[in-house]
Amino acid sequence: GSLKDRIAIHMINEAEKGGQIQSGDRLVEATSGNTGISLAFVAALKGYKLTIVTHDKISQEKVSQMKALGAEVVITGSHFTRKDAEYYQNIAKRLAEEKKAFYVSQFTNPNNPQAYEKTLAPEIWQELDNRLDAVVCTVGSGGHLTGIAHFMQQVAPQVEIVLADPQ
Repeated sequence: GSLKDRIAIHMINEAEKGGQIQSGDRLVEATSGNTGISLAFVAALKGYKLTIVTHDKISQEKVSQMKALGAEVVITGSHFTRKDAEYYQNIAKRLAEEKKAFYVSQFTNPNNPQAYEKTLAPEIWQELDNRLDAVVCTVGSGGHLTGIAHFMQQVAPQVEIVLADPQ
């Protein structure tokens, strides 16, 4: 039901293929919500335990969805920066090490943009009958923008890729 379902299943499938994880293992991820919901769904289907680390700007509805799917949710302050130990991504990395868990790491995992390059970008291209002037994406992990851009560079380098970062 989400754009992020693509990366959740792809990142987990690729980690399984690479022998990094197997059913029953614990996964840890830092997210603002949508990736966490998708990972919780896939983890529940495949028998993984999941710890999500997020910040206090996340909606209660997203937290409730992740918990309903079986995820443990850790919430930190949104005022922390990358330099702070309490920054949500730093906490997730530390928890993965402490729990000997697999850190999904959507922000650095090459399977994030690859999922969009293999699925969403070709679907957009086909649905628009190979007629496209530009793709406009909002900012997030950057995976969808990167994957779509890489695909378009190969098939239609004239397509403009635009990142919208509203305040």
